[in-house]
Amino acid sequence: MKKSINKSILDSLKVFAMASILSISTMYAYAAWTNPPASPPSGNTPTPLNVGAVDQTKAGSIRSTSGLITDGGLWVTGGALIGGNTGIGGELTVTNGKGITLGGVRRTTWPDGGGATDVVTVQGNLVTNDNPGEVAASTATCPAGKQVVGGGYAFGGNACGDSQRRFQRASQPVGDTQWMVIVECSTVRAIARCI
Repeated sequence: MKKSINKSILDSLKVFAMASILSISTMYAYAAWTNPPASPPSGNTPTPLNVGAVDQTKAGSIRSTSGLITDGGLWVTGGALIGGNTGIGGELTVTNGKGITLGGVRRTTWPDGGGATDVVTVQGNLVTNDNPGEVAASTATCPAGKQVVGGGYAFGGNACGDSQRRFQRASQPVGDTQWMVIVECSTVRAIARCI
């Protein structure tokens, strides 16, 4: 008799355990399902940036460690800082009237003329610095009425002997009309491009 009571209790516990598992499973299944907030396509997540032909807006920044390639145009409505070498294969148009800085010269309008025949190349004074640790400067100045738009230098050789390095300390515009090169242990001449 004791055996039949134990079997009866055990059978009851089995039925109770199965009913509990079935009940809990049904609650989880029902709790996991929620109807969509709207009929498709409303209320869905935004389209990924790599899909679709419509304009898209992203609230955060986009960063690439390998570059940005676009077959269409690149539109920047805020500020842009571009580091490294930058090439422009077509026309550069500035439409906001704020200007552009080229070669250290800020322009809001382009000077009259602008054709290749209006560009003048001016050479500065030839300087030699043969004292390590000291510097010398060569300056090229644009003719009256012209502004510097770029420049560089012509290197004339090492002035401190073969064991010394040649140092170009700076090559930059000075104001609107000059280009200056500062060197150590070198013979150099500044060159300015003026329009």
